[in-house]
Amino acid sequence: MIPYDLHIHSLMSDGLHSLLEIVSIAKKKKAKGFCITEHGPALGYFANDSHGMWFSNDSVRFPAEIDGIIFWRGMEANLIPQKGDIDVLPKDYKRLDILAIGSHCYRDSRPEDWGKEEETIAMIEAIKKHPIDIVAHPYLEKVALDMAKVLDLCVDKGIAIELNNRYISLDKVNQHELEVLMIYAKENPKLRLVEGSDGHTFTEMFEDGGTQKIMKKYGIKNDRILNRDKEQLMEFVRERKELRQKEE
Repeated sequence: MIPYDLHIHSLMSDGLHSLLEIVSIAKKKKAKGFCITEHGPALGYFANDSHGMWFSNDSVRFPAEIDGIIFWRGMEANLIPQKGDIDVLPKDYKRLDILAIGSHCYRDSRPEDWGKEEETIAMIEAIKKHPIDIVAHPYLEKVALDMAKVLDLCVDKGIAIELNNRYISLDKVNQHELEVLMIYAKENPKLRLVEGSDGHTFTEMFEDGGTQKIMKKYGIKNDRILNRDKEQLMEFVRERKELRQKEE
């Protein structure tokens, strides 16, 4: 079980549960906190004006703790590959606790001849432009990256890489790039790591079977995972929020 799950989707994008239902799920699974990381608008999941509400002034009314469960408000911004950018504006992501970036294949997002080199350049450009906190699942089957180049930049900028339980468990990953990541993480203790369930349903939220299995295979212990320790995680969130506030 992931004690502080940093990758969960609610009804506001493509998840199946409300915020309070997720709090109840967390309590039943004896988790201690979670971050709602709704998809950025490029995927088209936000209904009506729910995306605007997520960034509105009313968002400050979301409590930092609900029934004893710590709550962070985040976003899984989409890489806009042909622009080397993300689909969330600085004025909006400054309101967030956590800003993640993920590569997703959505309609007309990439030309037919798009490959690993182009995807890597786009991801690096986006990371350099914006104060990203977490790179989500950078080893998916359909959007391969030159992992070593991305990891070097993440170490330099203090960005965490996500071990994504959902995709690892379903084996929907580029095995070579995942192996590059795990070997790099084993040899480079400065690389920050987090676990995320990528939970869309109660059966997925806070689960860690896939991530724990891959960590064991490569000899990576839980003390390397930022969101296994409350103090370490809170310091990471504070540090990254301060950095984001300094953005012009």
